[in-house]
Amino acid sequence: MHKLPGLIVASAIVLAGCTVSSDLPTDQRLGFIAIDQYGVGDTATMDVQGSFFQPSATIQPNIPNSAAVGDTCGAYDYDGPPGDTQPIKVDNLNAGDSIVITTDKATGKLVPVFNVAGSVDYVLQGGRLPFTPGSDVTITVPGDSGGFPARTQTVKTLVTPSFTPIQRHPDGSKDLDLHWSPAGPTYGALQLEFLYSNNANPVPNRYMICALRDDGSYSIPSYIIAGEWNVSPYDAQSASAIRTNTTIDQQSNVLFDVIVRLQVPTVPLAAPAPDEDVRAAGLN
Repeated sequence: MHKLPGLIVASAIVLAGCTVSSDLPTDQRLGFIAIDQYGVGDTATMDVQGSFFQPSATIQPNIPNSAAVGDTCGAYDYDGPPGDTQPIKVDNLNAGDSIVITTDKATGKLVPVFNVAGSVDYVLQGGRLPFTPGSDVTITVPGDSGGFPARTQTVKTLVTPSFTPIQRHPDGSKDLDLHWSPAGPTYGALQLEFLYSNNANPVPNRYMICALRDDGSYSIPSYIIAGEWNVSPYDAQSASAIRTNTTIDQQSNVLFDVIVRLQVPTVPLAAPAPDEDVRAAGLN
């Protein structure tokens, strides 16, 4: 499955649909913590990574910001999943010997480790941390007088949403209504991706990405789905989603951005109608 680009720690910071472009002065001190959630309920765990660096004339990261997301969708050619993005060398800042991550169930530490590009990532030791979805997690950065300053930030983890099954072959003259619950945080974002084929071949050749406010509903405009998603063979259709929330603390020339992400386990599609040809419904 083609995945939406996520945070690339110790590289250019990218979060599709959830970034604001930057033109940062080179004395800006940047800190990023990425929390990736896995599992649901009592089985939920998180992985955490960090990166602290200064921008340069050639490395200008985008700043993940879920509050900047508007409701947008677009359809594009699909030629398979993207390759892995390699880290690049950045001007790292010392943020301390270890960063403490505290959930409602456990405490862990991030320690600095060199990556293949020669930059430093702060990496979680001892495996993923258990937590309760929807609870708080606190990040304590001890800081360094000549590097990134001390910071403490508490953020909420995310709850897995449930989706109303999405129509596979809606009327192309009408918008496609999407519904999910619960809604996310006030300034959260939801990224939805649809894979499909716009011809009789059941192999996906197109994808549709929607970057949405995580408020529980959205209607994809009919002009985007007509002759695209709504004519695809069932075998080519799938959907996935990432729920995201960012918390940004910016003071003077210091920016600290905590990104919480959840790959939604299931985005259901509606069952075929009894009289539909599931391989080529809607195609002539």
